[in-house]
Amino acid sequence: TMARLSFTKMHGAGNDFVVFHDFPQTSSFSGVPDTSPGTMPLSSLQKYSKFVADRKMGVGCDQVIIVRPSPVPDLDYEMLIFNNDGSQAAMCGNGVRCFSKYILDHGLSCFARSPSSDFPHHGVHTLAGPVHCYPALKHARNSVTNMMVTVNMGPPYVMDLKDEEVVVKELAMTSPREMWSREVQLPGSSVSFKVVCVSMGNPHAVIFLPQGTKVSEYPVEEYGPLLERHEKFPRRANIEFVEVLSLSDVRVRVWERGAGETLACGTGACGVAVACILTDNAGVIDSTTQDRRVNVHMPGGILEIDWKHKENRIYKSGPATEVFRGEMLLPDLKSIQL
Repeated sequence: TMARLSFTKMHGAGNDFVVFHDFPQTSSFSGVPDTSPGTMPLSSLQKYSKFVADRKMGVGCDQVIIVRPSPVPDLDYEMLIFNNDGSQAAMCGNGVRCFSKYILDHGLSCFARSPSSDFPHHGVHTLAGPVHCYPALKHARNSVTNMMVTVNMGPPYVMDLKDEEVVVKELAMTSPREMWSREVQLPGSSVSFKVVCVSMGNPHAVIFLPQGTKVSEYPVEEYGPLLERHEKFPRRANIEFVEVLSLSDVRVRVWERGAGETLACGTGACGVAVACILTDNAGVIDSTTQDRRVNVHMPGGILEIDWKHKENRIYKSGPATEVFRGEMLLPDLKSIQL
């Protein structure tokens, strides 16, 4: 008999997902061995994910998310995530917000609650390590379908510009310019860019456009690929083009490594906010805590980024939106033609 599976279609700032709660016979695939009988091999799950993600033959999404019990004791759930080509992803900032909203909406039990029960906290196990999410229950931008969720994204680092593995340095608000600023010249051209090199676990090269230049009219598709593959970035880089609107707000377009221009990129928004604060281009200061905040406007929506001064962590708040719930029949693997 065919498996009948419930799913929820969601998106985070235009990055869309199909979410399943514990796909049948799913193993952990997270480095924690699963010896229970009848678990589905990773290759089958990848093939199913590719089928589900297909916009013509399946449901259609950028990524498929599976909610599983956590394989480790101190976290609530595990997020398995697969790209629409079937490859497994370690982490997705927009996806983990949807994951957190899904847990809340479906009444799944959580024990990693903070002492005040009206401020739930989800500890999520991912291939990139533990991620902590805080649904912002009283946020002004919440609605029937939309919930703002805050995610602790960890500390910012200096992008590693060497090919060999080196000790990655954490960035602080006071880190000197020579740590993070680079001049990058396009090959065979007189065009050069001042670049802020930041890592949020993945590399970001942030470029501030000259005052008065609109990012919406900027040739991102021309410069993006040239900069992504520039020799200065041995592991390639995500390229962010930034138009400063005010002290509090910037508008950004992102050329993502391996994906081209996207509607929103969570780690990219964090990298941009860090660059804004390091260069003093933007960032509202909280006078008591010295925390800084930047609102990053991307084509898919606005992400609010906070750099907490004392703990040196980046917190990203953004929307998680439910689109619809449905049910699908899971075909026999042999019958999937993709």
